[in-house]
Amino acid sequence: MGFGPSTKMTTMHHYRCPIVNVVSSYDGLEFVGVIAKGVADKQVDKERTSVETAKMAKELGLDAAIVALDGWGNHHIDFTTVIGELEKNGIATAGLSFIGQQATFVSTNEYVDLVIDYNKTEAGVETQVLGENSLAEIDAMKAMVELRKKMAKRGKKWDKKKDPNEKKEVKLTKDYINIKEVKFGEENKIDGHTLIIDENIAIDALEGQERIIDMSVDIIKPGDYKKEANTNLDIMPIAGKKSGKLGEGETVELRGVVAMITGVEEAYDLQPANMGSCDGTLEEKISFDKPGTPSVDDYIFHIDFTFKEGEGRTADGIITAHKIADQIIGKIREVLKSYDGKYDQVKDFYNIKRPGKYKIGIVKVVSGVGCMYDTFTKADEPAGIIGGDNIRLGKNSPVFLTPNEARDGGIHSLY
Repeated sequence: MGFGPSTKMTTMHHYRCPIVNVVSSYDGLEFVGVIAKGVADKQVDKERTSVETAKMAKELGLDAAIVALDGWGNHHIDFTTVIGELEKNGIATAGLSFIGQQATFVSTNEYVDLVIDYNKTEAGVETQVLGENSLAEIDAMKAMVELRKKMAKRGKKWDKKKDPNEKKEVKLTKDYINIKEVKFGEENKIDGHTLIIDENIAIDALEGQERIIDMSVDIIKPGDYKKEANTNLDIMPIAGKKSGKLGEGETVELRGVVAMITGVEEAYDLQPANMGSCDGTLEEKISFDKPGTPSVDDYIFHIDFTFKEGEGRTADGIITAHKIADQIIGKIREVLKSYDGKYDQVKDFYNIKRPGKYKIGIVKVVSGVGCMYDTFTKADEPAGIIGGDNIRLGKNSPVFLTPNEARDGGIHSLY
């Protein structure tokens, strides 16, 4: 057991994280950041990484934590273990997990006393529709309401009043360009509200590797959802750093278009997946307008890979596909970085210190077992993978991201 299409958090989900959005809205708390802890394979490593996560949380001075998981079954062992370790260290927790009728905990402990079930289906089961059981802002809101009650019982009451001594430290500026049309052309450029993608953007993409034997790129228009596609490997925003490193400086983001990676193995049309693939027509296999899926108004820049036999079931094969996609999207990012037109919206985000308030963090229990079961953090570009660190290769030990690093696409999903 692990996760299926309906519960998995895509890179887009982490980029537009509903938990980050909700926690950030509470002026009465100091949002310290996000801890990403990998799901380990062995029990001893599940316990070790949970202890390490609790130690990190304590060193950060957390009074409370939202613990979120997109898998179930074996993943619940990591989920409940880390909750237990946090609580042992005096950190109040509220969990967010898919449970429904199918995913009751295979492991629990006395400290697991507050978990919000974000199941969205009437039957309460995992499905093969991407995003159907997606964690949403309403789930994070419920968790915060219950966590506030829990803390109050422990004598840690907090209000919504701003801290007069709050200090805005690191600024991240996001510049948004609204895209109303996407089409192929002779070069990558933005013409008004039209994104033009070089028709030869992927011509040399497969050079220097042997794991992927073919690929294609196409543009899916809003509403063109009867199109057949292979199983989804990821949904990502198209955004690039104009200045500064991840989590600071200036990021330019396109609205109205997202990138989608899909894939299949050459032999037997095998679809790379953990618990059920989501290949089929987009209208049947994607739940649109969710945090981790395209809007019904979005264009989709679709990158499809054909893996050499067996490579769709290896970590290196899946990672190669994501890196090639990152390189292709990188060519569009170069246009964003040199853009000198008017932005449709500009927003500033800050890491904020509130010395007079309780501290809260988010713990994300993410995949770290390999194959289509990996997570990268802190890549060179927003929501990218190149230059990032593989949590699995870091023995699934916790990685800390500031609020702005999380907002700037510091977590990339390979599942």
